[in-house]
Formats: sequence, structure tokens, C-alpha cells
Amino acid sequence: LFASARGVGDFGEVLVGPETSVTLETTPVAPANLSADTIDPTSAIISWQVASPARRFLISRSLNERWKLTCPTSSDYGHHDFPPSDQPYGRHADHSNCLETSSVEIDGSSEESSSYRIPVFNLLPSVENTIEVRACGARSCSSEATLLLRTPPSVIPTPLITTILSSDTSSVYLVWYCTLPLGTRDHEFEVKVKRNGFYRL
Repeated sequence: LFASARGVGDFGEVLVGPETSVTLETTPVAPANLSADTIDPTSAIISWQVASPARRFLISRSLNERWKLTCPTSSDYGHHDFPPSDQPYGRHADHSNCLETSSVEIDGSSEESSSYRIPVFNLLPSVENTIEVRACGARSCSSEATLLLRTPPSVIPTPLITTILSSDTSSVYLVWYCTLPLGTRDHEFEVKVKRNGFYRL
């Protein structure tokens, strides 16, 4: 912003004082069209579009409260669920031993880019995560764009049928056993009966 004082002299001439200026940066708008594509049970690609100019983007991932009990205490899944600092995605900020929260900051000052993509590694299979992305200026950040990301199970095991009972020609009683992956929720089983070359439910 630029400002200067103006006035009229004794003889009607226009007088203009020295000009002063101040730089004002508005808060960016939250990113748009935030989405996630899972690569495998432990990794995904997060992408979004720029809604207004921004100096940087803050991306954070948190493990939803009801899934925290499934988080392993070992280092099997490692710490670096976002790219390390020597990759071109930006500076790794912080993370926790149990992968409950982690964040990364990437440069958003390129005027040539209207969309961004960043990989997320070392996620837990069959777990729901909250992804948040904020657009930031020099002093303030936008509200967060939020996405729920649920990773697929690592392996879906084959059920083991332990009992087959039939009391008549129109009904069958089955008992099976199946060990589901850690953290699996709302699971379903599909039962088919093959008869005369055709499958029947």
C-alpha cells in the first residue's frame, strides 16, 4: 500500500508530499480438491489444488483416536511417513514414535504450479488417518482442508471352514475361522454354493 499527502498551495498549485508505503499480505485461502490415492496398504499420494497464492503449505497426518490402540510399539513402520528433507518436497517438521501425528512443510511460492502432490509412506494397514493441508503466507495460515484416508488391509486371509452340517436338501450350516488383519473394522464374508456348475448365494 502506498500513501502520500496532497494539498493546494497559496497560488492554487497542487502540493504532493513524500510517499510512504507498507507491505500487507492477506491470509491465503484453504487448498481445494484435497484427495488421496492409495498405492498399497502402507503408502498413498496426497494431492490438492491452489486456491490462492501461498508461500508454503503445511501438511499433517494424524491417527484417528479410535485407531491409536492398533499402533505398534516397534519400529517396523519407521518414522519417515513423509519424504525426508533431502527430497524436493520440503522440510520434514516433526513426528511421533507411534505415528499418531506427523507433519511436513513444502514450498508453495512457485507461480507456475497450480496443483501439488506429495507421497506419504509407512502408514498402518487397515487404519483411518486424518490428512490436513493449510496454505500459509508470511505471518498466517488458512483454515485446513481435511481428508479422511483409510488404508486397505495388508493381506486378506482365506477363511478356514471347520464344520459343514446339512439337515435337509435345502439348507447348509457352516462354521469357519478367519484371523483378520490388525485394526480391521466392519468386515463382511461372502458365501457361495456351487451347484450344477452355477454359483448360488
